[in-house]
Amino acid sequence: MMYAFSRDRALPAFFDKVDKHGSPLRTIWLAVILAFILSLPSLGSAVAFSAATSIATIGLYVSYGIPIAELLFQGDNFVRGPFHLGKLSRSVSSLSFHSSGS
Repeated sequence: MMYAFSRDRALPAFFDKVDKHGSPLRTIWLAVILAFILSLPSLGSAVAFSAATSIATIGLYVSYGIPIAELLFQGDNFVRGPFHLGKLSRSVSSLSFHSSGS
């Protein structure tokens, strides 16, 4: 996600710099350092590890549910990306939205 933010220039200018291969190295190192800092409490506590993994799982499901919900609720105003299911988009979204319990 930080890579996409860097590519779209949504981070401070210091993190937008890319190398000759097109990778935002500063943003990658920021993500590594933040992940390491956030994982430190879980080294000494099983409860902290369980809480961190639970929060990550909930966040993952929410991130999948947001575009599905937007397609269902915005209808024709929804801007499609480069990959979509055409006429089946609404029915597949409806099935996945209701089956995920969101």
